[in-house]
Amino acid sequence: MKHRFVRRVSALALAGCLLAGAALPAFAASAKEEVIYANLDASGTVTGVYAVNSFAVQAGDTVTDHGSYTAVRNMTTTDPLEHSGDTVTAAVAEDGKLYYEGTMDTALPWLVKLTYTLDGAEIAPEELGGKSGALAIRLQVSRNPDCTGDFFDQYALQVTMTLDTDRAQNIVADGATMANVGSNKQLSYILLPGSDSDVTVTADVTDFAMNAISLNGVKLRLNLGL
Repeated sequence: MKHRFVRRVSALALAGCLLAGAALPAFAASAKEEVIYANLDASGTVTGVYAVNSFAVQAGDTVTDHGSYTAVRNMTTTDPLEHSGDTVTAAVAEDGKLYYEGTMDTALPWLVKLTYTLDGAEIAPEELGGKSGALAIRLQVSRNPDCTGDFFDQYALQVTMTLDTDRAQNIVADGATMANVGSNKQLSYILLPGSDSDVTVTADVTDFAMNAISLNGVKLRLNLGL
Protein backbone atom coordinates (compact mmCIF):
# COMPACT_ATOMS: atom_id res chain seq x y z
CA MET A 1 0.00 0.00 0.00
CA LYS A 2 1.34 3.42 -0.92
CA HIS A 3 1.53 5.78 2.02
CA ARG A 4 1.07 9.52 2.11
CA PHE A 5 4.11 11.70 1.57
CA VAL A 6 4.17 15.39 2.34
CA ARG A 7 1.76 17.10 -0.04
CA ARG A 8 2.91 20.62 0.61
CA VAL A 9 5.31 22.77 2.53
CA SER A 10 3.54 25.24 4.81
CA ALA A 11 5.10 28.66 5.16
CA LEU A 12 4.20 31.43 7.55
CA ALA A 13 5.86 34.70 6.59
CA LEU A 14 5.52 37.97 8.50
CA ALA A 15 6.74 39.82 5.46
CA GLY A 16 6.26 43.51 4.82
CA CYS A 17 6.34 43.23 1.05
CA LEU A 18 3.12 41.26 1.52
CA LEU A 19 1.62 43.90 3.78
CA ALA A 20 2.04 46.84 1.46
CA GLY A 21 -1.70 47.32 0.96
CA ALA A 22 -2.66 46.99 4.62
CA ALA A 23 -4.18 49.76 6.72
CA LEU A 24 -5.82 50.19 10.11
CA PRO A 25 -9.56 49.60 10.49
CA ALA A 26 -11.92 52.54 10.19
CA PHE A 27 -12.87 52.55 13.88
CA ALA A 28 -10.30 53.32 16.58
CA ALA A 29 -11.49 50.90 19.28
CA SER A 30 -9.55 47.91 17.98
CA ALA A 31 -6.06 47.38 16.60
CA LYS A 32 -5.66 45.12 13.64
CA GLU A 33 -3.55 41.96 13.73
CA GLU A 34 -2.36 40.44 10.48
CA VAL A 35 -0.54 37.21 9.67
CA ILE A 36 0.56 36.13 6.20
CA TYR A 37 0.36 32.44 5.28
CA ALA A 38 1.69 30.76 2.16
CA ASN A 39 1.24 27.25 0.87
CA LEU A 40 4.12 25.68 -1.04
CA ASP A 41 4.20 22.36 -2.81
CA ALA A 42 6.68 19.63 -1.90
CA SER A 43 9.30 21.17 -4.23
CA GLY A 44 9.00 24.63 -2.67
CA THR A 45 6.90 26.36 -5.33
CA VAL A 46 4.37 28.82 -3.91
CA THR A 47 0.79 27.74 -4.60
CA GLY A 48 -1.06 30.39 -2.60
CA VAL A 49 -0.52 33.42 -0.35
CA TYR A 50 -3.14 34.56 2.16
CA ALA A 51 -3.53 37.32 4.76
CA VAL A 52 -5.55 36.51 7.87
CA ASN A 53 -6.74 39.73 9.52
CA SER A 54 -8.33 39.89 12.98
CA PHE A 55 -10.10 42.59 14.97
CA ALA A 56 -11.63 42.78 18.46
CA VAL A 57 -15.20 43.95 17.75
CA GLN A 58 -18.51 44.80 19.36
CA ALA A 59 -22.01 44.21 18.00
CA GLY A 60 -23.01 47.05 15.70
CA ASP A 61 -19.45 47.89 14.62
CA THR A 62 -18.60 48.29 10.97
CA VAL A 63 -15.05 47.25 10.11
CA THR A 64 -13.46 48.83 7.05
CA ASP A 65 -10.06 47.50 6.06
CA HIS A 66 -7.79 47.91 3.06
CA GLY A 67 -5.62 45.44 1.19
CA SER A 68 -4.79 44.25 -2.30
CA TYR A 69 -6.76 40.98 -2.46
CA THR A 70 -8.06 38.93 -5.35
CA ALA A 71 -10.73 37.39 -3.07
CA VAL A 72 -11.87 37.64 0.56
CA ARG A 73 -13.56 35.20 2.95
CA ASN A 74 -15.25 35.74 6.31
CA MET A 75 -13.71 33.20 8.71
CA THR A 76 -15.92 34.04 11.73
CA THR A 77 -19.44 33.77 10.33
CA THR A 78 -21.18 32.95 7.07
CA ASP A 79 -22.05 36.63 6.56
CA PRO A 80 -20.68 38.00 3.28
CA LEU A 81 -18.04 40.74 3.14
CA GLU A 82 -18.24 43.76 0.88
CA HIS A 83 -15.15 43.86 -1.34
CA SER A 84 -14.61 46.71 -3.75
CA GLY A 85 -11.18 47.57 -5.11
CA ASP A 86 -8.79 47.53 -2.15
CA THR A 87 -11.56 48.12 0.44
CA VAL A 88 -13.13 45.38 2.57
CA THR A 89 -16.16 46.15 4.78
CA ALA A 90 -17.85 43.91 7.36
CA ALA A 91 -20.90 44.53 9.55
CA VAL A 92 -20.51 42.99 13.02
CA ALA A 93 -23.45 41.23 14.68
CA GLU A 94 -21.81 39.93 17.88
CA ASP A 95 -19.11 40.92 20.35
CA GLY A 96 -15.84 39.05 20.06
CA LYS A 97 -13.33 38.59 17.29
CA LEU A 98 -13.70 39.09 13.56
CA TYR A 99 -11.38 37.13 11.29
CA TYR A 100 -11.26 37.37 7.54
CA GLU A 101 -8.92 35.95 4.91
CA GLY A 102 -7.66 37.79 1.84
CA THR A 103 -6.12 35.94 -1.10
CA MET A 104 -3.01 37.76 -2.31
CA ASP A 105 -1.13 37.87 -5.60
CA THR A 106 2.34 38.70 -4.33
CA ALA A 107 5.83 37.34 -3.78
CA LEU A 108 7.50 36.01 -0.66
CA PRO A 109 10.91 37.42 0.35
CA TRP A 110 12.40 33.91 0.07
CA LEU A 111 12.83 31.48 -2.78
CA VAL A 112 12.51 27.94 -1.42
CA LYS A 113 13.77 24.85 -3.23
CA LEU A 114 13.41 21.29 -1.94
CA THR A 115 15.07 18.32 -3.64
CA TYR A 116 15.06 14.65 -2.67
CA THR A 117 17.44 11.80 -3.43
CA LEU A 118 16.92 8.12 -2.67
CA ASP A 119 19.93 5.79 -2.81
CA GLY A 120 21.85 8.56 -4.55
CA ALA A 121 19.33 9.23 -7.33
CA GLU A 122 17.05 12.28 -7.40
CA ILE A 123 13.39 11.38 -6.98
CA ALA A 124 10.22 13.44 -7.44
CA PRO A 125 8.37 14.03 -4.15
CA GLU A 126 5.15 12.55 -5.49
CA GLU A 127 7.00 9.26 -6.08
CA LEU A 128 8.63 9.08 -2.64
CA GLY A 129 5.70 7.89 -0.53
CA GLY A 130 6.10 4.29 0.60
CA LYS A 131 9.70 4.00 -0.66
CA SER A 132 12.64 2.60 1.35
CA GLY A 133 16.35 3.34 1.17
CA ALA A 134 18.92 6.03 1.93
CA LEU A 135 17.05 9.34 1.74
CA ALA A 136 18.43 12.88 1.56
CA ILE A 137 16.22 15.98 1.77
CA ARG A 138 17.95 19.21 0.68
CA LEU A 139 16.44 22.61 1.50
CA GLN A 140 17.83 25.71 -0.24
CA VAL A 141 16.62 29.22 0.61
CA SER A 142 17.69 32.37 -1.24
CA ARG A 143 16.61 35.98 -1.74
CA ASN A 144 13.63 36.56 -4.02
CA PRO A 145 14.56 39.45 -6.34
CA ASP A 146 10.86 40.04 -7.08
CA CYS A 147 10.18 41.07 -3.45
CA THR A 148 11.14 44.64 -2.58
CA GLY A 149 12.05 45.86 0.88
CA ASP A 150 14.60 44.66 3.42
CA PHE A 151 12.64 41.72 4.82
CA PHE A 152 15.10 39.08 3.61
CA ASP A 153 17.74 40.99 5.59
CA GLN A 154 15.60 41.51 8.70
CA TYR A 155 13.65 38.26 9.15
CA ALA A 156 14.98 34.87 10.19
CA LEU A 157 13.34 31.65 9.08
CA GLN A 158 12.42 29.00 11.64
CA VAL A 159 12.31 25.69 9.80
CA THR A 160 10.75 22.58 11.36
CA MET A 161 10.80 19.06 9.93
CA THR A 162 9.26 16.06 11.72
CA LEU A 163 10.29 12.49 10.96
CA ASP A 164 8.59 9.36 12.29
CA THR A 165 11.33 7.25 13.89
CA ASP A 166 9.38 4.10 13.02
CA ARG A 167 10.01 5.02 9.37
CA ALA A 168 13.31 6.93 9.58
CA GLN A 169 16.46 5.79 11.40
CA ASN A 170 20.07 7.06 11.50
CA ILE A 171 18.87 10.64 11.08
CA VAL A 172 21.66 13.17 10.42
CA ALA A 173 20.83 16.90 10.33
CA ASP A 174 23.90 19.09 10.75
CA GLY A 175 23.06 22.45 12.31
CA ALA A 176 19.62 21.37 13.50
CA THR A 177 18.29 21.17 17.04
CA MET A 178 16.77 17.72 17.55
CA ALA A 179 13.98 16.91 19.99
CA ASN A 180 11.96 13.79 20.68
CA VAL A 181 8.21 14.33 20.36
CA GLY A 182 6.64 10.99 21.15
CA SER A 183 7.82 8.59 18.46
CA ASN A 184 8.80 11.49 16.20
CA LYS A 185 12.10 13.28 15.82
CA GLN A 186 11.61 17.04 15.42
CA LEU A 187 14.37 18.92 13.59
CA SER A 188 14.53 22.71 14.00
CA TYR A 189 16.72 25.17 12.12
CA ILE A 190 17.16 28.93 12.44
CA LEU A 191 18.15 30.37 9.06
CA LEU A 192 19.68 33.77 9.68
CA PRO A 193 18.63 36.89 7.76
CA GLY A 194 20.59 38.32 4.88
CA SER A 195 22.23 35.18 3.52
CA ASP A 196 21.36 32.14 1.46
CA SER A 197 20.92 28.84 3.29
CA ASP A 198 21.52 25.25 2.24
CA VAL A 199 20.75 22.38 4.65
CA THR A 200 20.47 18.64 4.12
CA VAL A 201 18.80 15.94 6.25
CA THR A 202 19.67 12.30 5.67
CA ALA A 203 18.07 9.14 7.03
CA ASP A 204 17.56 5.48 6.29
CA VAL A 205 13.84 5.19 5.61
CA THR A 206 11.34 2.36 5.38
CA ASP A 207 7.87 2.71 3.85
CA PHE A 208 8.45 6.45 3.94
CA ALA A 209 5.90 9.14 4.82
CA MET A 210 6.22 12.51 6.54
CA ASN A 211 4.18 15.56 7.52
CA ALA A 212 4.50 19.01 6.01
CA ILE A 213 7.60 21.10 6.59
CA SER A 214 6.96 24.41 8.37
CA LEU A 215 8.80 27.68 7.72
CA ASN A 216 8.09 30.68 9.95
CA GLY A 217 9.40 34.15 9.19
CA VAL A 218 10.17 36.07 12.38
CA LYS A 219 11.81 39.40 13.15
CA LEU A 220 15.21 38.55 14.61
CA ARG A 221 15.69 40.07 18.08
CA LEU A 222 18.56 38.92 20.28
CA ASN A 223 18.42 39.99 23.93
CA LEU A 224 22.17 40.16 24.41
CA GLY A 225 24.17 42.48 26.60
CA LEU A 226 27.20 43.71 24.67
